[in-house]
Amino acid sequence: MATSPLNPQYVKRAPEQQRQVNEESAHLALYYYESCDTCIRIIRLIERLCLRVELRNIRNVPAFRDHLLHGTGKQTVPCLIIQERGKQPEWISEPEAIIDYLEKRFV
Repeated sequence: MATSPLNPQYVKRAPEQQRQVNEESAHLALYYYESCDTCIRIIRLIERLCLRVELRNIRNVPAFRDHLLHGTGKQTVPCLIIQERGKQPEWISEPEAIIDYLEKRFV
């Protein structure tokens, strides 16, 4: 089931599938701040896809801002980090690339 602004329904999965998605999405974190419209759009997508993505507000927690700056060399949000065990972190900082990644991986 695809989601979009035209079809904003939540993705429904079998309990076992949702458990697997929870495990996979636990490796993700989104750097954002609350007044960023694009960030809000991605957070809504995360909610519709029923993902467990850690939200890291760079305006409220200086350590998150510093980690983003250290990882990407800039403080631009939204930015998604994929931190799988045993692998180097992967940063996705283009909003459309974040949306594509989430929809392809979790829809």
